[in-house]
Amino acid sequence: MNLVTSEATQNKLWLDDLADNERLAKSDAQGEILKETQRINRSLLALGEVIFALSYKSSHVPYMFYCNN
Repeated sequence: MNLVTSEATQNKLWLDDLADNERLAKSDAQGEILKETQRINRSLLALGEVIFALSYKSSHVPYMFYCNN
C-alpha cells in the first residue's frame, strides 16, 4: 500500500529450488560444488522463512546471516 497515494498493488514471487537435495545426492557432488549447493539451500530456506513471516504479519521476522565457512 502506497501511503501517499493510497494505491494498492499486489505481486507474486515464484521461487525455485536451484539445488535439489535429491539430485545432489545422486550426483555425488563433492568439495566446493557440494558446499555451494548447501549454501544455496540454506539461503533459500531463510528467504522462505522471512516471506512466510511477512505474509502472516508475524510480530517477529526471522533473518539469518551465513558466512562462507
